[in-house]
Amino acid sequence: MQDAGGQDRAIGLVADVGGTNTRMAFVGRDGVIADTVVKCPNANFGSFLDLATHYLDGRTPPPHVVIAVAGPVAGDRARLTRPELGFRCGCSCCRFRC
Repeated sequence: MQDAGGQDRAIGLVADVGGTNTRMAFVGRDGVIADTVVKCPNANFGSFLDLATHYLDGRTPPPHVVIAVAGPVAGDRARLTRPELGFRCGCSCCRFRC
């Protein structure tokens, strides 16, 4: 989905999951790596993990992942307007090999 060069400098992955779109990017020591920023319509994906997997495009996730959600968080569960995009932190970590 993005140039592999951006991921080579990445120490983390950030995601901002909104009600309509999700923005994702790799971050390096100096902040967001500009050429890795994408905006994805949530309606195009069945789950957040589907979206993240598409973004990573077969690349290994960086060692740190931060996800912001536009909805309530209770314990390890985030709930969104589109329920299928909600997720549990433990499940996401397993998928990202945290």
